[in-house]
Amino acid sequence: MREDKYTARLSAWLDHELSPNEVVELKQHLQGCDNCQQMYHSMQRVDGLFRQAAFEMVAPTVGFSERFESRLSQHHNERRQAWLAILALLLGAVLIFTFIISGSVGFMGSLSSDLPTLQQGQIQLIHLVNTALSWLNLLGLLVKASFIVMSQPLFWGLVIVSLMVTGLWGRLMQLLYQQQSFNSQMLA
Repeated sequence: MREDKYTARLSAWLDHELSPNEVVELKQHLQGCDNCQQMYHSMQRVDGLFRQAAFEMVAPTVGFSERFESRLSQHHNERRQAWLAILALLLGAVLIFTFIISGSVGFMGSLSSDLPTLQQGQIQLIHLVNTALSWLNLLGLLVKASFIVMSQPLFWGLVIVSLMVTGLWGRLMQLLYQQQSFNSQMLA
């Protein structure tokens, strides 16, 4: 325990964190303690290696920063281009859908004068699509929630306990049925 106290003080001394009085006290202790002297010399060597390494650190090659920044901006540009392509595809799909609907309205309007019925059909179609999308979103949410729940150990513990309780319930019902059959045979 006493050595740990001095080890911490040796480290603080190397970091220039001790007061002059503490340094004097530590030097007196070092004169009489071989273990602490060895520890101090080892700490000095390690400290010297760290200080020397700080001066000898290898600098990156010339142009490293420029190449890195260029690659980084290229990566951002590729991402931006991918998002723009997806947005353009979605916009194109919406425009094509709009042209098909408006073309069918014009075509159907020329065939029939019952335009309000056609508009009601389109509105019902839009409601049907919205409902289907809502159900798909709900299904996706349930699938994601199941993946999260199934990755939890507590879930599997509950499944095992539920199976065991179900098995016990089934066995109990089987025994009760056998008892009832036995009683009805005895009465007959």
